[in-house]
Amino acid sequence: MLKTIGQGSVSELLRVVVVGVHYIVWFLLGLFAITLVAALLGAFSPDGKLFNLPVDIADWRVLGPAFALGIVHMIAAIIVTGQLRGVLDTLVSGDPFVASNAPRLRMIGFTVAILELARYAIQLATLSAIAAFGQPDEGALSAEFRISFTAWGMVLVLFVLAQVFDEGTRLRDEEKMTI
Repeated sequence: MLKTIGQGSVSELLRVVVVGVHYIVWFLLGLFAITLVAALLGAFSPDGKLFNLPVDIADWRVLGPAFALGIVHMIAAIIVTGQLRGVLDTLVSGDPFVASNAPRLRMIGFTVAILELARYAIQLATLSAIAAFGQPDEGALSAEFRISFTAWGMVLVLFVLAQVFDEGTRLRDEEKMTI
Protein backbone atom coordinates (compact mmCIF):
# COMPACT_ATOMS: atom_id res chain seq x y z
CA MET A 1 0.00 0.00 0.00
CA LEU A 2 1.30 3.45 -0.90
CA LYS A 3 2.01 5.99 1.78
CA THR A 4 0.59 9.47 1.41
CA ILE A 5 3.47 11.29 3.09
CA GLY A 6 7.24 10.82 3.29
CA GLN A 7 9.83 9.12 1.08
CA GLY A 8 8.40 6.65 -1.44
CA SER A 9 4.92 8.15 -1.08
CA VAL A 10 2.25 9.35 -3.46
CA SER A 11 3.44 12.87 -2.60
CA GLU A 12 6.86 12.08 -4.01
CA LEU A 13 5.32 10.75 -7.22
CA LEU A 14 3.12 13.86 -7.50
CA ARG A 15 6.17 16.05 -6.98
CA VAL A 16 7.90 14.40 -9.95
CA VAL A 17 4.79 14.96 -12.09
CA VAL A 18 4.50 18.61 -11.00
CA VAL A 19 8.19 19.27 -11.78
CA GLY A 20 7.71 17.71 -15.23
CA VAL A 21 4.62 19.80 -15.90
CA HIS A 22 6.49 22.91 -14.69
CA TYR A 23 9.21 22.48 -17.33
CA ILE A 24 6.75 21.54 -20.08
CA VAL A 25 4.78 24.71 -19.35
CA TRP A 26 7.96 26.83 -19.64
CA PHE A 27 8.54 25.30 -23.09
CA LEU A 28 4.94 25.94 -24.15
CA LEU A 29 5.17 29.52 -22.88
CA GLY A 30 8.05 30.10 -25.29
CA LEU A 31 6.04 28.69 -28.19
CA PHE A 32 2.99 30.78 -27.29
CA ALA A 33 5.10 33.94 -27.05
CA ILE A 34 6.75 33.36 -30.42
CA THR A 35 3.39 32.69 -32.08
CA LEU A 36 1.83 35.77 -30.47
CA VAL A 37 4.65 37.97 -31.77
CA ALA A 38 4.20 36.48 -35.25
CA ALA A 39 0.44 37.15 -35.11
CA LEU A 40 0.99 40.75 -34.03
CA LEU A 41 3.62 41.34 -36.72
CA GLY A 42 1.23 39.96 -39.32
CA ALA A 43 -1.52 42.26 -38.04
CA PHE A 44 0.56 45.35 -38.79
CA SER A 45 1.90 44.30 -42.18
CA PRO A 46 0.13 45.88 -45.17
CA ASP A 47 -1.06 42.62 -46.70
CA GLY A 48 -1.64 40.77 -43.42
CA LYS A 49 1.08 38.25 -44.26
CA LEU A 50 4.12 37.63 -42.13
CA PHE A 51 7.51 37.76 -43.88
CA ASN A 52 5.83 36.89 -47.21
CA LEU A 53 4.85 33.49 -45.90
CA PRO A 54 1.80 31.88 -47.51
CA VAL A 55 0.14 31.83 -44.10
CA ASP A 56 -2.51 34.50 -43.73
CA ILE A 57 -2.19 36.12 -40.32
CA ALA A 58 -5.01 38.54 -41.05
CA ASP A 59 -7.03 36.77 -38.38
CA TRP A 60 -5.00 38.41 -35.63
CA ARG A 61 -8.37 39.17 -34.04
CA VAL A 62 -8.61 35.44 -33.39
CA LEU A 63 -4.95 34.58 -32.81
CA GLY A 64 -4.09 37.60 -30.66
CA PRO A 65 -6.61 36.99 -27.88
CA ALA A 66 -6.19 33.22 -28.07
CA PHE A 67 -2.45 33.36 -27.64
CA ALA A 68 -2.60 36.17 -25.08
CA LEU A 69 -4.93 34.01 -23.03
CA GLY A 70 -2.60 31.06 -23.57
CA ILE A 71 0.38 33.06 -22.28
CA VAL A 72 -1.57 34.20 -19.22
CA HIS A 73 -2.54 30.58 -18.50
CA MET A 74 1.05 29.40 -18.94
CA ILE A 75 2.39 32.05 -16.54
CA ALA A 76 -0.27 31.07 -14.02
CA ALA A 77 0.63 27.39 -14.44
CA ILE A 78 4.31 28.19 -13.83
CA ILE A 79 3.45 30.03 -10.62
CA VAL A 80 1.04 27.33 -9.42
CA THR A 81 3.40 24.44 -10.17
CA GLY A 82 6.25 26.30 -8.47
CA GLN A 83 4.16 26.76 -5.33
CA LEU A 84 2.91 23.16 -5.46
CA ARG A 85 6.50 21.94 -5.62
CA GLY A 86 7.15 23.66 -2.30
CA VAL A 87 4.06 22.15 -0.68
CA LEU A 88 4.90 18.69 -2.02
CA ASP A 89 8.49 19.02 -0.77
CA THR A 90 7.15 19.43 2.76
CA LEU A 91 4.86 16.44 2.30
CA VAL A 92 7.76 14.30 1.09
CA SER A 93 9.86 15.45 4.05
CA GLY A 94 7.02 14.31 6.34
CA ASP A 95 6.13 17.71 7.80
CA PRO A 96 3.37 19.48 5.84
CA PHE A 97 2.38 21.89 8.62
CA VAL A 98 5.20 24.37 8.19
CA ALA A 99 4.81 28.13 8.14
CA SER A 100 5.71 28.41 4.43
CA ASN A 101 2.80 26.31 3.12
CA ALA A 102 -0.01 28.73 4.01
CA PRO A 103 1.53 31.58 1.96
CA ARG A 104 2.09 29.12 -0.90
CA LEU A 105 -1.58 28.19 -0.90
CA ARG A 106 -2.55 31.88 -0.75
CA MET A 107 -0.26 32.58 -3.71
CA ILE A 108 -2.00 29.84 -5.69
CA GLY A 109 -5.35 31.41 -4.72
CA PHE A 110 -4.21 34.88 -5.80
CA THR A 111 -2.87 33.42 -9.05
CA VAL A 112 -6.19 31.78 -9.87
CA ALA A 113 -8.03 35.04 -9.05
CA ILE A 114 -5.68 37.10 -11.25
CA LEU A 115 -5.99 34.50 -14.01
CA GLU A 116 -9.75 34.84 -13.91
CA LEU A 117 -9.56 38.66 -13.98
CA ALA A 118 -7.10 38.48 -16.91
CA ARG A 119 -9.57 36.25 -18.74
CA TYR A 120 -12.23 38.94 -18.31
CA ALA A 121 -9.83 41.61 -19.61
CA ILE A 122 -8.91 39.56 -22.68
CA GLN A 123 -12.59 38.91 -23.40
CA LEU A 124 -13.23 42.66 -23.20
CA ALA A 125 -10.29 43.32 -25.55
CA THR A 126 -11.65 40.74 -27.99
CA LEU A 127 -15.09 42.33 -27.95
CA SER A 128 -13.47 45.75 -28.49
CA ALA A 129 -11.46 44.41 -31.46
CA ILE A 130 -14.61 42.96 -33.02
CA ALA A 131 -16.39 46.28 -32.53
CA ALA A 132 -13.51 48.31 -33.97
CA PHE A 133 -12.30 46.07 -36.81
CA GLY A 134 -15.24 43.78 -37.56
CA GLN A 135 -15.43 40.02 -37.84
CA PRO A 136 -12.63 37.95 -39.41
CA ASP A 137 -13.19 36.79 -42.99
CA GLU A 138 -13.42 33.10 -42.11
CA GLY A 139 -16.40 33.38 -39.81
CA ALA A 140 -17.90 34.75 -36.69
CA LEU A 141 -15.71 35.47 -33.70
CA SER A 142 -17.51 35.72 -30.44
CA ALA A 143 -16.57 36.44 -26.89
CA GLU A 144 -19.03 36.64 -24.09
CA PHE A 145 -18.58 37.59 -20.50
CA ARG A 146 -19.09 34.61 -18.21
CA ILE A 147 -18.25 34.37 -14.56
CA SER A 148 -16.64 31.07 -13.63
CA PHE A 149 -18.07 30.07 -10.28
CA THR A 150 -15.73 27.08 -10.30
CA ALA A 151 -12.65 29.32 -10.46
CA TRP A 152 -13.91 31.67 -7.76
CA GLY A 153 -14.92 28.66 -5.63
CA MET A 154 -11.38 27.33 -6.03
CA VAL A 155 -9.98 30.68 -4.87
CA LEU A 156 -12.20 30.53 -1.80
CA VAL A 157 -11.17 26.93 -1.03
CA LEU A 158 -7.48 27.79 -1.38
CA PHE A 159 -7.77 30.71 1.05
CA VAL A 160 -9.66 28.54 3.55
CA LEU A 161 -7.06 25.80 3.15
CA ALA A 162 -4.31 28.36 3.76
CA GLN A 163 -6.05 29.30 7.02
CA VAL A 164 -6.24 25.61 7.97
CA PHE A 165 -2.48 25.30 7.36
CA ASP A 166 -1.83 28.45 9.43
CA GLU A 167 -3.84 26.99 12.29
CA GLY A 168 -2.26 23.54 11.91
CA THR A 169 1.19 25.10 12.04
CA ARG A 170 0.27 27.14 15.10
CA LEU A 171 -1.13 24.09 16.90
CA ARG A 172 1.89 21.96 16.02
CA ASP A 173 4.29 24.66 17.25
CA GLU A 174 2.22 25.05 20.41
CA GLU A 175 2.28 21.31 21.00
CA LYS A 176 6.07 21.22 20.57
CA MET A 177 6.38 23.76 23.40
CA THR A 178 4.16 21.72 25.73
CA ILE A 179 6.07 19.77 28.35
